[in-house]
Amino acid sequence: MALLAAAFITICLTFAPTPAEPANVSAPVASQTEASVEEEPAAVEVPTLVLADRLLIPTVDLDAELVEVGIVNGAMNLSDDLTVAFIAREDNLPTVVALHSSTLTDELGSIAIGNRLWDRDTQQPLLGTGRTLYVDGTPYITTGWEIMDKDELAAASVFSGADTLLLISCAQKTDGTPSTDNLVITAKTT
Repeated sequence: MALLAAAFITICLTFAPTPAEPANVSAPVASQTEASVEEEPAAVEVPTLVLADRLLIPTVDLDAELVEVGIVNGAMNLSDDLTVAFIAREDNLPTVVALHSSTLTDELGSIAIGNRLWDRDTQQPLLGTGRTLYVDGTPYITTGWEIMDKDELAAASVFSGADTLLLISCAQKTDGTPSTDNLVITAKTT
């Protein structure tokens, strides 16, 4: 477990959400005996398609590609891509999803999807307890969150269970200096 926990200390991701298009349902055709008054078609809400290889968090409008990574020398082997979520899975251990966060911005705002989880100004998470998220098509419900020093996270043995998800990103500081803490959101399969 310490090896997996050690993988998280270096974790510190923007996307354009793809909204579901509502489907139109045609109005029933009037019968011969009914008046021929045409009704407006009613819009039917179509549930968002939950795709494999995606991290979906509707509450914070996050839809990102999941990239499988390995653990090398006790650390998750992450690229510098700010727009994808990285996933590491080990038998009988929590699934870990890591997202980069950043102080960098562009004309659309934050360029790192991990910034959708943490409010830098209030120093509070943006994803509350009891919220649903989907990892690789599997639904999870958030159960809590914690701020952990990166060094403490490496030594943590408080996370256990194959039905547990750890969603980890840096907790960016208000002054823009490098983060020394990680936001760790825990979730359980539904």
